[in-house]
Amino acid sequence: MLSVGFVYGSPVTLSKTKNMRNLKFKEFREQLKSSSRFFLGSNKVMKIALGRSAADEIRPGIRKVSKLLHGNTGLFQ
Repeated sequence: MLSVGFVYGSPVTLSKTKNMRNLKFKEFREQLKSSSRFFLGSNKVMKIALGRSAADEIRPGIRKVSKLLHGNTGLFQ
């Protein structure tokens, strides 16, 4: 996992795994379910939501995170 920035004052971590449905990742998500959020899904949609340029990013500098989204990648906050 790679800590990549802050959204709404909370740190955002980028997670990459070969299989998002493996048992270890499911257990990890279950342990942190009450205190954290996982964003898994279409990278294209997540890129648009975060912003692809300075004009449309939701927080200053967060567009840099969208450039890191490729393959089996999710965001953890």
